Amino acid sequence: TYAIFPEIGAPLHTAVEIQSVAVRAPWRRKGIGRAIVLELVNRVRAFEPAAALVLTFSPEFFGPLGFREVPTDFTRVIDHFALFRAIPMAANVQMVFFRKSGSDDILVKFLVQEEEKHIPLETDCWPFYHWTDVKNYYYPRIESYLRTRN
Repeated sequence: TYAIFPEIGAPLHTAVEIQSVAVRAPWRRKGIGRAIVLELVNRVRAFEPAAALVLTFSPEFFGPLGFREVPTDFTRVIDHFALFRAIPMAANVQMVFFRKSGSDDILVKFLVQEEEKHIPLETDCWPFYHWTDVKNYYYPRIESYLRTRN
């Protein structure tokens, strides 16, 4: 069996846990367990999980299937799954748009956790960026990324 554990809201970074895999002794070493795990991994691929987790007493079985062992000391597990450092849970990411009355120039500033942030663009009006510059910079990158996922 397996379970999908999405984030609250849209499941952007789901995690998958393989909960139970067992093969009776007379059927072991015939590739049945391997086939089951590979099929489970194949099925959950559609969810594009950020992680697939297995809690096991047989790490030697899962290693050749592409799983890696992480420390059982919980304080060190964080070193293996530290996405929160880049994107903290409940992060407040804002794009704030401004337009002066009578002007076509739209400005935008970026905030993470209420702090103004730089993006990899030159600007003549920090902390703001011209929306046309932002759009011209990011849209092709987003489109390219989306093409690679399909």
